[in-house]
Amino acid sequence: MKASELKFEGQAIRSVEPESTETFTWADAKPMINRYLDHLFRIPTPSGKRLNALMVDADNLRSILADESIDEVALIFAVRETSNGQDVTTVIAGVKFQGQDGSLTREIQSAPVFDYCQPCPEICPTNLYTLLERTGGPSDHG
Repeated sequence: MKASELKFEGQAIRSVEPESTETFTWADAKPMINRYLDHLFRIPTPSGKRLNALMVDADNLRSILADESIDEVALIFAVRETSNGQDVTTVIAGVKFQGQDGSLTREIQSAPVFDYCQPCPEICPTNLYTLLERTGGPSDHG
């Protein structure tokens, strides 16, 4: 497992490649999500609350995945200028593996690319905090 580490307000945050890409259960995901919600690290939303999720339109993903040569989907963090200031978003793009002879690279495809994600807690699944077994709702966890 490869890991890189950065520090945020004295706490180590590691970026780790997963041991596998197998699916796992919601029960496995809950403690991971709750650790993020309890961590000092925060990405602010336009309202100043903690960014808990980004809601992505499923049709945008389907448009990218319609190209069967796409191997991965990149969710690239970005900041969009708006009339109200700046909003955190992601640019969503297809990625193709390139290379041969054991030399693999990843290349972002230029089309289609989407820039539209709704920030949670402003827009969230209504049952997110119930599934996480947390009290309150989105406004209490920002």
